[in-house]
Amino acid sequence: MSRVADRLRRAARRQADADAAVGAPTAASPMSPEAGARPASGTPPTGSPAAEPAAVAPLSPDAAAELAVLTSLVMHSDGFALAVVTVDDDEYQDRLIAACRHDAAPKTIAVIDVGELGVDAGLGGRVVAATAGADAVFLVGIGPLVDPGADDQPVLAQLDLARNRLGTSLACPLVLWAPTYVLAALPFRAPNLWSWTTMCVAFPLDDTTGAAHVARPRPISPPAADQRRDEARLRQALDDLGAAGSPA
Repeated sequence: MSRVADRLRRAARRQADADAAVGAPTAASPMSPEAGARPASGTPPTGSPAAEPAAVAPLSPDAAAELAVLTSLVMHSDGFALAVVTVDDDEYQDRLIAACRHDAAPKTIAVIDVGELGVDAGLGGRVVAATAGADAVFLVGIGPLVDPGADDQPVLAQLDLARNRLGTSLACPLVLWAPTYVLAALPFRAPNLWSWTTMCVAFPLDDTTGAAHVARPRPISPPAADQRRDEARLRQALDDLGAAGSPA
C-alpha cells in the first residue's frame, strides 16, 4: 500500500505542477481565497452526503498529492479500510473534506462528528447506523476529546473497543480526521484499532490559503507544560530521597 500511495503522490504532484504552469482557471469555491475568510463549512450535518459537490480551487502540489491518495482510497476501495488523516486546523479540515467530496464524486461520503454521537460503549454501533449506504465514512471531532496530558482517553478507548464492529459492519473506508497529537497517541491508546491502519495522510497548513489557516489554540495541556510538570515532580522526588538519606 505504501508503494501505491507513493506513486499516487508523485503523479498528483506532477499534475498539480503542470496545472500551475499553464495557469489553470479556477472558480470561487470553499478552497479559494475569493470565497472569503470563513465560507460555509465543507462538513454537512452529521451523516449526510453532499448533494452537489462544488468546484474547488487547486491546492498546493504537496497537498494535492496527499488528497489524491485519500480520494483514491474512497473511490477504489472494495471493502473496509482504515486511514488516519492529520490536519491541525478545523477550517482547513472542512475545506479539505469539501475538496475530497468534489474529487470523489459521485461517491458519497458520510461525515460524522464523534462528539455528537456520545463517547460510550455504543459508539461503534451509532457510527454504523449513521452511515448506512455511504461509500466512505469520515470521523471528525476527535481532537477536542483527546487531552495529550491525560492517561485516560475515553474516545480512543471506545474506538479501540469498537474496532471489530466497525471492521465487520462497514463495507467502505473509515477515515479518522484528527490533529497530529492524536496520531501520536493512537498506537498507545488504541493499539487494536491502530493495527488495522491502511494509510496515514498528513496535511500541513496549505501555502495557498494564507493567514486564515493559522492554527487556533485548543483547550488541552500543551506538551511544554507537561514537560515542566514532569521535571518539577522529578526534582521533588530527588529532594525527598535526599532528605530521607540525610542524618537526623
